[in-house]
Amino acid sequence: MFIIYKNNLYDLLDEKTHFVIITRQKSKSDENFLSTGKVFYTDIPKDDINIQDIFDVQFSLQWDSHLKDVDKKWIILNESEYLKENQVLLKFYSGILPGWNIEEQAVCSKYVDIDACYDFTVKYTFTLKNGIKLKEPTVLEQKVSKEEFQKLVAQYQIRNI
Repeated sequence: MFIIYKNNLYDLLDEKTHFVIITRQKSKSDENFLSTGKVFYTDIPKDDINIQDIFDVQFSLQWDSHLKDVDKKWIILNESEYLKENQVLLKFYSGILPGWNIEEQAVCSKYVDIDACYDFTVKYTFTLKNGIKLKEPTVLEQKVSKEEFQKLVAQYQIRNI
């Protein structure tokens, strides 16, 4: 989960009694943050008036493997291994595909040229928006360009938060 707090983006841990916000950017921390070297974190109350948004984000794209019974929609995680130069990592969790790298029993992966992909989508699921706790999560799904997709995946990588 992510949180916008005092106009900054942080990772969010939801503890039962409070939130923990986490960053790897010293510039987003202040005297209230503790540090473990490269990570800065602080506890905040769940009703802190400086909380603007709480949300999750999911990235997906379309790519055609031309294999029977293989969906064209692929979920892309915001981990650094998923985007390397002009390649995107696709993971298949329902068996082994021919020519793909085997990761474990029924999981395989392959880097493909991002230019062969289309329908880049970013889906935000808000539980708190504009400082207001929502009764039901609100989903905002956006189609974006390949360039915007790459920029957003990188923006939400743990090292950039």
